[in-house]
Amino acid sequence: MSLRARRTPGGNAAFHNFPNDFSHIIHPDQRRRLALAEIDKVPFGWYHVRAVAVAGAGFFADSYDFFSINLAIQMIGISFWQDDGGTIPPNLQTAIKAATSAGAIIGQIMFG
Repeated sequence: MSLRARRTPGGNAAFHNFPNDFSHIIHPDQRRRLALAEIDKVPFGWYHVRAVAVAGAGFFADSYDFFSINLAIQMIGISFWQDDGGTIPPNLQTAIKAATSAGAIIGQIMFG
């Protein structure tokens, strides 16, 4: 690989491809500094609002899952463990709660 940075595909009105603009600069720290300086110059706009809204929606969805799982466990216990007073065995409760957390982690990795 040469000393020059590789050109990367992409870039549009919302997400400009700053690494391509500074690919002629060899030193990676200087290239990064210049790209971040360009990003800091961008005025506040609709894309900032959209980014915050998308991040907020993801946070809301995950927090809703985490807070509602306790209520769901109670309802599952009442539906399927009527003979035991509507209580799910503790090891199964732990497994369901762990699966909720694991699902959130997998969702974050796969969907950003």
